[in-house]
Amino acid sequence: MPLIFAVLSVFGLLFSSPHAHAEEVVSDANREKAANAEKRAFKHIEGEKWCKATNAFLDAYDYHAAVVYIYTAAKAAEFAKDRKLALQLSLEMMGKFPGSDKQAEVNEMIQALSKEVTSLGPGTPCPRDKQKEPEPAPAPVTPEPAPPAPQAAPETPPPAPNPPAPVAAPTEPQPEPAPVDPTPAAPATDEKSNENGNLARKSIFAPENGGVYMGVGVAMMGSGAILLGITSMPYNEMEQVSAEHAQIKQQIQANPDNDGLILQGTDLQNQYNSAASTFDTYLYSGISLTAAGAVFTGLGLYLKSLEPPPEQ
Repeated sequence: MPLIFAVLSVFGLLFSSPHAHAEEVVSDANREKAANAEKRAFKHIEGEKWCKATNAFLDAYDYHAAVVYIYTAAKAAEFAKDRKLALQLSLEMMGKFPGSDKQAEVNEMIQALSKEVTSLGPGTPCPRDKQKEPEPAPAPVTPEPAPPAPQAAPETPPPAPNPPAPVAAPTEPQPEPAPVDPTPAAPATDEKSNENGNLARKSIFAPENGGVYMGVGVAMMGSGAILLGITSMPYNEMEQVSAEHAQIKQQIQANPDNDGLILQGTDLQNQYNSAASTFDTYLYSGISLTAAGAVFTGLGLYLKSLEPPPEQ
């Protein structure tokens, strides 16, 4: 299922403009809250409080899902040494904002973070601490002025009698106008817009762009391969936590009133769920990137084959 979804989404990107992602409609109040959260994040950066800065950028992204907020959140998480969160945010940004001008940099971040997670581990987690922004103050309402008091109308003298209407001179009969065709002329805007759309599509799929598609495809397949390779880390963690949880369950069955064992079992269950979520993220993202990279590479090879032979 993730493979089919990746292929369909990539084809959707190919047959749209490079900046096809439509930003969601955001109210003015949420835009103001997002801007305030961003200001709070930069204040945390001045004090090198990277986890708080990450949370503030994520607060801004919750109010206004713009690429700049999730990008700065990923960078702040990287500085906070939370490699797992930085990698997850980078993958989310690549999927939700495919037309962003930061895609090349995000792809490099994914590859670098994947290698760091493999060699150094997921890092120090930054707990999510969402802070609610205050509601903006409503605009002051000015009372409407009261209508003026009615005044008595001044007495006016009776109107003078109307003069007799002049008699119009006889006029020559005018010829009847020529009949007008009721069918309006077809507007030329549709033809022009269709022509512009065809030109844009031709420029996107021009044979000289084959090398670009091949380069993007190879980079995506490389990132996908790295993600698939590091799925062994959360999988091994799942196996270890599952074995410990099975032992705790046996002890709980023997001592059902032991609150310490019950709390320990709950903590192990939460650890297992976190590792399983990470495993699913790496697995599905790796499959999606690899499949999308294969499609891009194939398209690039096809466009390269359409290039005219060099002149002798």
